[in-house]
Amino acid sequence: MTASTNIDKNPFRMRGWQWLATFLAAFVFLWLAGFGMFTHFVRSLSAYNPEQPTDAIIVLTGGAQRVNQGLDLLAQGQAKKLFISGVNGHVTLNEILDLWQRPIIKQDIDDCCIILDHKAKNTIQNARETKLWAEQQGIKTIRLVTSDYHMPRARLEFHATMPDVEILPWPVKSSSNQTEQVKFWQVCFGEYNKSIITLIKLYLLPVWAQKHMDLML
Repeated sequence: MTASTNIDKNPFRMRGWQWLATFLAAFVFLWLAGFGMFTHFVRSLSAYNPEQPTDAIIVLTGGAQRVNQGLDLLAQGQAKKLFISGVNGHVTLNEILDLWQRPIIKQDIDDCCIILDHKAKNTIQNARETKLWAEQQGIKTIRLVTSDYHMPRARLEFHATMPDVEILPWPVKSSSNQTEQVKFWQVCFGEYNKSIITLIKLYLLPVWAQKHMDLML
């Protein structure tokens, strides 16, 4: 009777360490499968409604291509204001425009259509500093410009911080050269894990715990 009961409780006749090994193997498989889906999603990202103008263009620093595309969008008339978040404190607007090396309407610069944010140090702070500026300017729609691998986490943070603002993504595609491809996989790996943490933070944790999680990201 006892033997039969034990078999019923453990029909696979596995020991504790075997259950643990099975669980870990399943976890690793799902995690790797999720990474594959994440990279495929990132690669397939494209600009949402690329012809639709917005109140402002928001660029998150982290690469010259991001800033250049933000300036391109401004020059094309996609918005009347450009907010570049996370700029190094020693970098000036003239230095940014010199690197861009394209014509832009000078009077627009004099009218403060390009704003540099020197405070933000990470994605969470990018969203918070953008929110403060957008509220002052009455911004209701933004075009969010950042790298393709960074876009999923950036959108999560921006939607959570600015729920009443329409956010149109403009992912900047990574270079196709071999060196940049290796870097893409490395950075994408980190962004995948950070995105998982961000999802857990925003949708599973209470507010007080979210503040502690912000320090990790």
